[in-house]
Amino acid sequence: MSPIRISCVAVIATMLVGCARKDSTADSTAAAGGGVDSSGASARMAPDSASAAASAVALGTATAAGVGKYLTDANGRSVYAFMKDKKNVSTCADACAAAWPPLGASSAVSTDSSVKSAMVGTITRSDNKSQTTYNGIPVYYYEDDKQSGDIKGQGKNEFGGLWYVVSPTGQSVKRALVADKQITKKK
Repeated sequence: MSPIRISCVAVIATMLVGCARKDSTADSTAAAGGGVDSSGASARMAPDSASAAASAVALGTATAAGVGKYLTDANGRSVYAFMKDKKNVSTCADACAAAWPPLGASSAVSTDSSVKSAMVGTITRSDNKSQTTYNGIPVYYYEDDKQSGDIKGQGKNEFGGLWYVVSPTGQSVKRALVADKQITKKK
């Protein structure tokens, strides 16, 4: 390679690194405090829908008899809300988080038109990991849900509170299932 080409490549690489540093600095300083969780750690949430969309997960929906339409991850795994949580604050940690794993954040985008991307956000938990929220509700998986369409956590009373699947409107679905075999999957 000629010295001129090497210089051009070096200049472009320096510009790209500088841009990347500027973006990561802006992202890290853009989050605003959102509350305090059970350990006293601050929960952080994205301040606007553009930031929320950047940290969104690929959410979808499924339907179950007696429950109706509810949120899932991209693989059809049900997500739940803990009624003890506050808006943008998770109170489920340690043994609770082992049984009800928080839905982490990624950069995938939802393709399900029922999911409102403006309602998807993130918080930072007391363990410094990101957790997805929907309409400000921290969302979780349930350890006993083994396959797509399982909603075995619906209506459970564990760790001092009730657990429900979340509707695409951003509300907890507080209806009980009649039987697990009545679950139908959206294809």
